[in-house]
Amino acid sequence: YHFDWAAAENDFRAAIASNPRDSTALHWYGEMLMYQRRWEESAAQLDAAIGIDPLAPILHVARAHSLAQRGEPEAALPFYDEALRLLPGMYVALKAKAFALLKLGRFDEAAQVATQIAGGAGRAMQALAAAMKDPTLTEQTLGILLADGPGGVSGTPRMLMLLGRNDLALDQLERLFAEHDPLNAY
Repeated sequence: YHFDWAAAENDFRAAIASNPRDSTALHWYGEMLMYQRRWEESAAQLDAAIGIDPLAPILHVARAHSLAQRGEPEAALPFYDEALRLLPGMYVALKAKAFALLKLGRFDEAAQVATQIAGGAGRAMQALAAAMKDPTLTEQTLGILLADGPGGVSGTPRMLMLLGRNDLALDQLERLFAEHDPLNAY
């Protein structure tokens, strides 16, 4: 959370050296590498974590994220599906799978996945899918996103960017960073 990559890497390597079968250390080290766009190294850590604990849905989500962030949303889908097989209704897997489908232009499928997301976040994702399919819905969708969109940098700001409203997305991002919420600041 402090973006001190060198110190974090040293700590992760020490933790993994002390227990090479610690899937949590491998997972978070893999995510840190992903944030730095060190794709192959990230994949190796996340695959090792899954090899140790294949029944942990969050590990499959992390591996899917690494592929989606790398620009391979199609390759990410089976990992999201595995996470959802292990934990049906898992919010983070549903939201991320819907984003991957949107990136692929599979708007109807994204909307269908979004129906499984409870509350305002699900409604916001459905509205986003509809507006991406039919841009005439963009203005009415903005109100829905601002009222009900999911939190964090991967929520409402990302949705606003997908609609081409980078100005509003930037406002949202600046607010999140000003709040210093570590869960929303990566």
